[in-house]
Amino acid sequence: MKESKVPAEIADLSFFQRFPAEEISRVLRHGRKVTLPQGWPLVAEGTPGDAAYILLEGQLGVWRGRELTTTLGPGSLIGEISLQQGTLRAATVSAATPVTVLRLSSRTFTRLVANSPAFARAVDEVIDNRTTPRTSGVTVEERRGGGSPRYLLICLLCWLFVCFALRRRRVQEPLVRQIPLVGSVLRMVFGSAPRSTKG
Repeated sequence: MKESKVPAEIADLSFFQRFPAEEISRVLRHGRKVTLPQGWPLVAEGTPGDAAYILLEGQLGVWRGRELTTTLGPGSLIGEISLQQGTLRAATVSAATPVTVLRLSSRTFTRLVANSPAFARAVDEVIDNRTTPRTSGVTVEERRGGGSPRYLLICLLCWLFVCFALRRRRVQEPLVRQIPLVGSVLRMVFGSAPRSTKG
């Protein structure tokens, strides 16, 4: 397929945005375009992977058990993890609207990963995005205090408290007797006793 024959609506899809036109053409040549009605299941949870799909038009629903977890739009890749990692399908994906997809058999998918650098990179990015743990916008540094002055002050005060307790041999006393001292330190830092929060 020539570069001029790559439809703009295909080239603009998120999955293909970093592809050279000739590699888009290669994927289109090896895939099979399929139109499916609303409600049609593309993959079923707990089954072996036999194909991957690139959504060209419409919306797909992703289900885990009976729970709808997300909706996917055009440019989404479906079924790649099962083929790349040799695992069973982790979810059921069905057509939330009438859809058009590009179906890539497992053999075609493997061949494209091996022979198309852009395709392999795009697949890796999708898998990384789906398998990397999310923290709802809160980084590890933020959850640990982020090196803020307040956090460092708490650490310093706790360290001083431990040194003081060891020096006075209070470690031999029941721990419950140390709690008022800890509470006093925390009140000095926060202005009031900290409240526990979920999450």
